[in-house]
Amino acid sequence: MMINTIKLSLFSGLALAFTSFSAQAVLLSVSGPDSTSGLAPQIIAAPANTSNNATPFSRQVGFDEKQGVLLGAPLRVDGGSIAAGQLVNSHMIYLERLREPNSPRSVWHLGVDWTFDGPILGVISSQNGRREAMSESILGLDTTTYAQFNNRGMEANDSYRISDTTLRVNMKVTEPGDWIRVVTLARPVPETGGLGMGLIGVLAVAGLRRRLRRAAA
Repeated sequence: MMINTIKLSLFSGLALAFTSFSAQAVLLSVSGPDSTSGLAPQIIAAPANTSNNATPFSRQVGFDEKQGVLLGAPLRVDGGSIAAGQLVNSHMIYLERLREPNSPRSVWHLGVDWTFDGPILGVISSQNGRREAMSESILGLDTTTYAQFNNRGMEANDSYRISDTTLRVNMKVTEPGDWIRVVTLARPVPETGGLGMGLIGVLAVAGLRRRLRRAAA
């Protein structure tokens, strides 16, 4: 009975060690030429407000939104949908024109590559009548106030191309700017703390088992 109890404890320790996961993910990097305003693309902290001109950057910028979201229903994206039950991460990319005296009426930022830590499942924009605002209640941050206005998605002079974990984005804006939401696959990874505690438990049980065997001998 004692040996069976030890085996059960050992199994439980192993289960604890390898079932503690995190689904956190981030934008890894961005690269590309400067915008027509002479500014490089940039990863930023999530803004408090996305209203028109509240975050005026004359370059493409991106930030991470909700992470590890389990979809309760299919999520509509450009060209299709992501199935319910999928674990996803959300990210926002946008370009606004900095309104200054004598500033150009439009800003271009082309050939910008955004790299994520998981495969891109889809992009939500204004194409085909689907605005990224439709998914804010699911994927938007609670700490960010999202603006509600039209003409803020991909238009005739805008485009993107998906290549596994990289999204190449071309944007031209006047007013109110271009915003797109990028949905990536969440890849659960072991949490260091949980894994460490689990392994400590396994080692402790293994040591107890050796002592009991020596005592029985």
